Amino acid sequence: MLMLAAIASFAQSNKENTTRTKAEGTSLSLSVRLFPIQTIEVNASQKEVYLDYRTKTNYADGVDLDQPDHLVIYSTGGFIVKVNANTPNLQNQKGTHIPASDVTITTVTGGKNPFLLIKPTTISLSDQAQQLFSSNTGGVDKTVTINYKAKGADAYVNKYVNSEDPSVYTTEVVYVIEAI
Repeated sequence: MLMLAAIASFAQSNKENTTRTKAEGTSLSLSVRLFPIQTIEVNASQKEVYLDYRTKTNYADGVDLDQPDHLVIYSTGGFIVKVNANTPNLQNQKGTHIPASDVTITTVTGGKNPFLLIKPTTISLSDQAQQLFSSNTGGVDKTVTINYKAKGADAYVNKYVNSEDPSVYTTEVVYVIEAI
């Protein structure tokens, strides 16, 4: 009997020690919330693009210019990039113009941190937004090289204004990124 009392006392003592040393707690719900981000930037050193007609060959064949790593894209998922001119024409200070559609924009593969799945695409510039390329996956600071090309075949021979040196025709080009 004495032995049973000792065992019961020992068991009760262990239970009290366990209860006293066990920490009381609470719980919470932890969630990772992902919000969509799509940004597109033009390379800061390429904010002005000049297609210069300086030679007879330039006027005959047209002028094109690659802009390496021209666009920098950050997207948390698939996206579409659209492009348009702010006006239907490039205008000079005298009010004469050349059609924006005389300029083509082409995606070019390669660059420092390129999207590997983008297919080369060419569009004629317009004041209506057009899809230039898309990707089903996002990326961090991915770059896209762009080629700008303006017409040849002497399209601009009579667009030079004698009192200007050079005659400059300008429009603003806008790139927009949208989630898909």
